[in-house]
Amino acid sequence: MQGLANPAIQSLIDAQDSPFVLIDSSYRIVAANWAYREAYGIQRDEEVVGRRCYEVSHHADQPCHLNGEECPLLEVLANHSRHTVVHTHYGSQGQAEHVRIKGHPIQGPDDELLVGESLFRLASSEDMDCEEMRMIGSSPALLRLSM
Repeated sequence: MQGLANPAIQSLIDAQDSPFVLIDSSYRIVAANWAYREAYGIQRDEEVVGRRCYEVSHHADQPCHLNGEECPLLEVLANHSRHTVVHTHYGSQGQAEHVRIKGHPIQGPDDELLVGESLFRLASSEDMDCEEMRMIGSSPALLRLSM
């Protein structure tokens, strides 16, 4: 499928504050908003339509489910219903980020089922480091927690 040329559809996608992308059943991006482009460091003159979602967000050469993560696209296409997962994506500077992805079935042109994914940043890997928050103590209750 070529990119969605319909300006009305693109303006609806661009109205989303969080990164949003439309993906076809071959993992190809058919439309993306500016927040998505910014999140993954895609310049205004660089094309994102036609690239595979896992190339952009995972910097990988194969789908995320082949790398041990649950693929929201596969679940939405199989069940024709919304599906939410937590993934590790790689941002514009190559940094690992934890994101919640809400996948939605979207009826595309020619009745093709597309997947719309809204992405919500949870935290970077550095933010998830618990070393500074480590609990210290010697009470029996605390020691039982570490077993």
